[in-house]
Amino acid sequence: MIIGKSGRSLKLFYIGKTYRSNVARRLRNYDHQNRARRIRKTFPAYALQVSHGILDMEHWKMRCSNRYPSPKRIDQIETLLIYSNPVEESVNARKKDAHGITDHYILTNRGNYKPLRRKVFLTIFEKERPR
Repeated sequence: MIIGKSGRSLKLFYIGKTYRSNVARRLRNYDHQNRARRIRKTFPAYALQVSHGILDMEHWKMRCSNRYPSPKRIDQIETLLIYSNPVEESVNARKKDAHGITDHYILTNRGNYKPLRRKVFLTIFEKERPR
């Protein structure tokens, strides 16, 4: 994610994913360089910072399977993070309006997770019916 910090204020500018690359390489890509320039121009009072998260593979293997998450799953996780958090950058606009995900997810952000939400649930909850 790309966040901006101005005094005590934090703004979430962008959430992205990498699947076959690493964060440092991705940040050097042309589209990210343009995005950073555009954000700096639009929000000059904010110092940009980059933070990245990783999937807890031990937890994933325990809960899901022994396979690495597919590109589709990684994309759905990115979509849920965008959909559930106030992202400024318009490049994420398509994923801010709707998600179209039919699987169930519980995303838990550990460590220094701000400004993201700590937990994101996409599932069905049902209150027990009285007998």
